[in-house]
Amino acid sequence: MTDFIHEAPPPENPKPAAPEKPTSEKERQKRVYAYIAVLFTVAFILILWSFLANHRSNQQVIDQLKGSTSMMQSTLEQNAKLEAEVKALETQVVELEQTLAETEDALSAAQEETEKYRALYEELAGEESGTP
Repeated sequence: MTDFIHEAPPPENPKPAAPEKPTSEKERQKRVYAYIAVLFTVAFILILWSFLANHRSNQQVIDQLKGSTSMMQSTLEQNAKLEAEVKALETQVVELEQTLAETEDALSAAQEETEKYRALYEELAGEESGTP
């Protein structure tokens, strides 16, 4: 069974790493400046991306607040209309109570007058029936 398993032969001569070329001070400085420029560019892009994401999030919150504000304002307007309607109905109730009191007084006076006329009628009817 081990006949089918082949192991890779070890490399005969590993290639030595390419020797680095000595670089001059100007080339190293250019590489450092390029590295710094890349880092600043990436940082700027990340900051810009963060700003745009934050701005979009803030805009959504502002839109929600505007919707809530307009809904609150319409609720306040509706509340003011209902309060005005309540005041008008309270005024109407007071007027109707006054009318009811006046009507009850008039009814009372009419009942008293009716009782007077009834008593007078009964008195007159008794006198007529008592005389031949």
